[in-house]
Amino acid sequence: MKYVIYLLIATVVFAIGSSIYDELNKRPLNAKRLDCHKGVALFEQKQGERFDEVRKLLKEGSYRITSSIQKSIYMESKLFEKISVNDVDRFIAKVIGEPKGDQVEIEYFIYENDKLHPGKKGEKSKLFSGYLNFKFKIDGESQYQVQIDFLDIDGKDIKSRVECLFESLFSY
Repeated sequence: MKYVIYLLIATVVFAIGSSIYDELNKRPLNAKRLDCHKGVALFEQKQGERFDEVRKLLKEGSYRITSSIQKSIYMESKLFEKISVNDVDRFIAKVIGEPKGDQVEIEYFIYENDKLHPGKKGEKSKLFSGYLNFKFKIDGESQYQVQIDFLDIDGKDIKSRVECLFESLFSY
């Protein structure tokens, strides 16, 4: 009976210790790890077992891009008169180099914030002009996802946001 009590106490202590360790080492999705994270909303998440392989392959230039846009519906869309996915593709190539292979799929979309959408809750949701959502996939499976907002109505800060999201990926 004495051993059962000791075993029960040891199990409880181990479970509590493990929980505390996990909480202390959990990275929140919107952590402000880097200087470029300050002043923006950035959410990132490592999702797969091949994350390190993604970084290695990107450094080698083995990537292809799949992109899309989501225009505002309730307000007049103007963003995509100023910037296109081709511009963003060029920003990516400036950061990580021209593609030399296609093992990593960089799937991203540009969302234009529809400030007149009736579902918007409060003025805070109308402060940003849109966001970029990037997924990095190998064999169709997402390994890392990052979302970052931009503030300029013409998308002039998108280039710096692309630089920031890659800095996030490579420093994660």
